[in-house]
Amino acid sequence: MTVLLRRRRIMTVCLAALGFCLAGCTEEPVRVFESPRDKQRLLAAIVPAGDETWFFKLMGRTDSTTENADAFWKFVRSVRFPKEGPEPIAWSAPENWKNEPGRELLRYATFRIPLGQEVTVFRFGPQPEKVVENINRWRKQLKLPAMSAQDFEKIKKEEIDGHMSFLVDLGSARTDAIDVEAYEPRSKTEEPNRRDLPEFQVPDGWKVLPRTTGRMFLLGFQIQDGPMSVEITLTRFPGEAGGLAANVNRWREEVGLSVLSDAEAAKEGRPIEVDGIKSVHVDYSGANSRSMKKLRTLAVICQRGDEAWFIKMMGSPELVGKQQVAFESFVRSIRFGGGK
Repeated sequence: MTVLLRRRRIMTVCLAALGFCLAGCTEEPVRVFESPRDKQRLLAAIVPAGDETWFFKLMGRTDSTTENADAFWKFVRSVRFPKEGPEPIAWSAPENWKNEPGRELLRYATFRIPLGQEVTVFRFGPQPEKVVENINRWRKQLKLPAMSAQDFEKIKKEEIDGHMSFLVDLGSARTDAIDVEAYEPRSKTEEPNRRDLPEFQVPDGWKVLPRTTGRMFLLGFQIQDGPMSVEITLTRFPGEAGGLAANVNRWREEVGLSVLSDAEAAKEGRPIEVDGIKSVHVDYSGANSRSMKKLRTLAVICQRGDEAWFIKMMGSPELVGKQQVAFESFVRSIRFGGGK
């Protein structure tokens, strides 16, 4: 038995040495290829039209976006603003684009287009001075350096229905840009894997919110109190998901508040801990600029390593106020070790 074990050890050492020699003697160097599918491309148009500013956006993997680019720009250039009629805007969209009503408070429309992508149309109030800030928000999302105000003249400009507009075409500089396509649920009934979720304590009266196509949250809840309602969502993104300023401004715009600079946004909110991680808690009240419905948002940004977690409550101001203590208790109950 001893002799047999010795022979096995000798054979193991010889095989390891042979493998080392073969690996060291190869003439073919190790090559690392970077897949173009990992990079992102963003196409967008900012169209100031009177007291409103319209945003048209297509973002996704570079190859898919490039294939849909011509159709997107043709769509943007077809936009018209009728002086009369029930709708404030009109366009000509390709026949193979599926039009869906806006599913968010400021999202006017969503188009499902070929290759699993989407085109979004947002409607905001007047923002002529915010063009650079919005473009920089997109650049940050794509891991590109900020554009200074002095570079404003370099932005491509074109008239759309008589309104001087800004056309944007950006490509990610690195492969860790936010992959928006990867975070679209595949069907109306798709549920997250339990291992993707942290542990938490659900307050009384919170009912699970079904996930629908296009909504990116991992888990959601809803509360109804007569005509008042709120939604609570838990969402995870890779990296910093655009950074503090981009997300703060997105939430502010949802309730009709003005966009802040990066420096101003850095001062927003108050501290709160999520599973021992120092996080930022913001509280915004306002109204939907389209329906003028009053809204209040409580949101927490938790940066956990290379992931950004958003916990958000939004809805009727009175009901959000009643649920504020429950929301903060829910946030503090989160434990990321759960389910793994």
